[in-house]
Amino acid sequence: MLVHIMLMVGIALIVVSVSLLAIWLIADRPGAPALTARIALLDMVRISLLVAGGIGGIVALVVAYRKQDLGERAEPREVAAHRREESKLFTERFASASEQLGGSSIMVRLAGVYAMSNLADDWIEKRQMCIDVLCAYIRKRYETPKFPGTPVPPQHHGRVHPKEKLKYQTLSLFPNKNTRDQAFDAELGLYEAANAEFERAKEQYQESVKQLDARMEVYHQALEEREVRATVFRVVRDHLAHDAEIPWHTHSFDFTGATFDGLDLSGIVLDGGQIRFSKSVFHSGEIDLTGMNLRKASVLFDLSVFNHGCSIAATDAQLVESLISFNSSVFNSASVRFGQPFFTDSAVSVNGSVLNDSQLRFEQPAFKSSTFSVTGTVLNDSSITASDTLDFTDSQVNVDGLHVRSGAFSWNLPDQTDPQDATAGPSSP
Repeated sequence: MLVHIMLMVGIALIVVSVSLLAIWLIADRPGAPALTARIALLDMVRISLLVAGGIGGIVALVVAYRKQDLGERAEPREVAAHRREESKLFTERFASASEQLGGSSIMVRLAGVYAMSNLADDWIEKRQMCIDVLCAYIRKRYETPKFPGTPVPPQHHGRVHPKEKLKYQTLSLFPNKNTRDQAFDAELGLYEAANAEFERAKEQYQESVKQLDARMEVYHQALEEREVRATVFRVVRDHLAHDAEIPWHTHSFDFTGATFDGLDLSGIVLDGGQIRFSKSVFHSGEIDLTGMNLRKASVLFDLSVFNHGCSIAATDAQLVESLISFNSSVFNSASVRFGQPFFTDSAVSVNGSVLNDSQLRFEQPAFKSSTFSVTGTVLNDSSITASDTLDFTDSQVNVDGLHVRSGAFSWNLPDQTDPQDATAGPSSP
């Protein structure tokens, strides 16, 4: 830039010099009047000032242009450097949070859950990756807590040694020595057998006492793990709430193959997202989906097992262009309840499932352009019912191949509904 400025200044000085020389020659030629000479001198001064001002302006413009050019070139470099530093920081936080999630201490794992959650909030480009890590933690092997119980000491058999038992009996009971010896031997055998059994029971009790500490440690570890898992779901639920500060409504959550003994996802909102519980095992406990709101989303329980005491509560659920499915699942003494649900352009699918001593209930449901399907499902001492249906406009119940071996299928349609909106009733073998 300095070279350019010097070059322009040099050119301007040459122009000024040539102009001044020309004016001087004109003013100084023989016979020129004095007035002409003075006018020429003034022109020389005027031209000098104009040229000097022009040179200054040109220099100022060049300097401003160069500053702008350098600034524009430096800005992308600064942005790129900032992004590199930010990415490095996020990567370090991700590694740290992942390591904490694998820690042996409950406090470290809880810190890892919150660290990964906060990172997901901050790292928008990799938010799904952070969510996937939290889901992977839920998918890892989990043994539900089982209290080991306290060992019960064995009761003594109460028998006494034959010498003590027989010494007070008179000889009249045993007329000869052989009889007395036989009675003694028989009593001695019973005593020794009972005594040996008592000793074995006592050894087992002592061994159980020794192992109790280890079993209690396993039990407490399972309780701690349950607390960490509950924290993960609490974080997920808070981010799926309708008023979440940083919502995760559009993301996917994969809990495939996990084990559950209770789950609270009440009030969640999914807008284009998905929650997958496929191939999972649900033990006793409640799956709370109360107030669930799905828009172009899906919640999938396909190929899962719902064991004794498991219940799913989906009161006030609202689905718009969405799907909730239990296809090819097994229900053992379990229950599913939809209380006052509202379905629009949506589907509830329980195809190819088996219900054993279980119930699936819809209470005051409203269906608009929606479908409920139980194709190929088998009911054993089970029931599927819909009571007090509020609306069934342009909707359909598909029961093709439904087998009611024992139990009931009942769908109460509103009076204004065309009977052709529901398919034919279930079949029995």
